[in-house]
Amino acid sequence: MDETASLRISILRDNECHTPGLKAGHGLAMLIETPETTFLLDTGDSPVTWENAEIMGCDLSKVQCVVLSHGHYDHTGGLEKLLKTVGGLPIIAHPGVFAPRYAVEPDGSRRDIGPPRTQEAYEALGAEFILSAEPVFIGPGLSTSGQVPRDAGPVPSEPRLMTEQDGELVPDSFDDDLSVVVQLPSGLIILTGCAHSGLRNIARQCVRASGCENLRAFIGGTHLMNSTDAEVREVARQLHLIGVDQIVPLHCTGRQGGALLERYFDGVTLHAGTGDTVACGSDALLCAHSLAESRWQ
Repeated sequence: MDETASLRISILRDNECHTPGLKAGHGLAMLIETPETTFLLDTGDSPVTWENAEIMGCDLSKVQCVVLSHGHYDHTGGLEKLLKTVGGLPIIAHPGVFAPRYAVEPDGSRRDIGPPRTQEAYEALGAEFILSAEPVFIGPGLSTSGQVPRDAGPVPSEPRLMTEQDGELVPDSFDDDLSVVVQLPSGLIILTGCAHSGLRNIARQCVRASGCENLRAFIGGTHLMNSTDAEVREVARQLHLIGVDQIVPLHCTGRQGGALLERYFDGVTLHAGTGDTVACGSDALLCAHSLAESRWQ
């Protein structure tokens, strides 16, 4: 990585792509590099994630661990191929990451949207799971958020997404939703998968987990794709109130959510997608590279 950067994030898979030769898809995977640590946040929806990584020149042999933000296929679909390619790796996730998960359609039919393989199948390929509801140390200045309490709203609503408890389908509370906390000298950067817990709740938990109240930026999914104008405006207002001055919305933000967030967020919105990189110096100011026109157009 660039020695002048304290943090470099390569977006290997996202819903959007403006880079010729790479493939977008409904999923998210980010390669995160600091001077001491290289790891992955999520693996995308399919093995195409690693085709993109190869074209981008990313060296997956340097990956020290994988963090799974939650147990949906669009974040775990590339894990099998990764393990077959690079061998065994520590996999950090919440204990509920393998809970049964379904998308239930209006006609009552349901589609499995959980990880494509079982925990045992991944372990047979060399995965060493570290399952914890508490924050987990990743490397210097890096940890997971731990389970996120739902203390404040708004929390993204997705009534179609269900889980199974005692043989019954119930609304999924997404207890396994994790984020990554990056602590730099000048403040925190939070990396999200889908932010099912709500950005404000995630921010509060990351501040608790790190002991640092200076939150500077969010990078990742925001799950605002189905949110109303008023809901996005309230999220943007809350981000401003807690001091966030930059955001890189990806994946489940959606075009509508991204356009509304950019309209209402009183800070800098950086546009990024598959193939782009986001670099950050010790001052916690982000700079996006290799970006084309606004993704919201």
